[in-house]
Amino acid sequence: MPQQYLQQNPNVGKILYYPGSGNDYSPLELFLNNSTIDFVIYADYGSEHFAPEEIVSHLHGWEITRSCELYPEDFNQNSWENFWHGNPRSREFGNPVNAGGVKLILQNAQGKKVMFIYLRTDAVQTYKVLKDAGKTPNVIVIQDHGFGGNWTFFGGGEAEEDSPLYLLAVDSLPNYILVGDGCTTPWNGYTAVTEAAEFQGMHVNNRTLYKLKR
Repeated sequence: MPQQYLQQNPNVGKILYYPGSGNDYSPLELFLNNSTIDFVIYADYGSEHFAPEEIVSHLHGWEITRSCELYPEDFNQNSWENFWHGNPRSREFGNPVNAGGVKLILQNAQGKKVMFIYLRTDAVQTYKVLKDAGKTPNVIVIQDHGFGGNWTFFGGGEAEEDSPLYLLAVDSLPNYILVGDGCTTPWNGYTAVTEAAEFQGMHVNNRTLYKLKR
């Protein structure tokens, strides 16, 4: 199971990215409590999902010590437009007019501090913004929830129609991907290091942890 694997192999890197996250707290809880992750970015352009404080309320033993709004300039950009992919489909469900961001500093009883960023932006192009800003993720949650709210698939192969996110990441692939079973195709170049396990969160999902083949 992913939790047991991470307890034995906690050094997965520092940065976790969850594209199309909604209010799914379970990956955040998994990696904050069992790994070296201390910088987490969620991205989802659905305004109804924009509730980072609600996500943290589900994390046992963690509290918010500081919070502030974020702006494009915090990522070396001059407009939220730069957080949207050029494909016209990326604006079918979300629009830069409604974009925004929040940064929360979390701390647990042991004194571990974590930066948690939630962006109301297109999750595909946001990956490129993060990479250009020197914040390339070490772990990515890949979950095609299948509710019609995303303009493309996050999982898939080398064809752009399969996963434009994979194409943006292919020259700097993360060490690990946490993949939703049954609805999401793992990226090429990864091998499963755990059995699937059930995750409670925004929805109940079975997920498997994969590691990049070296």
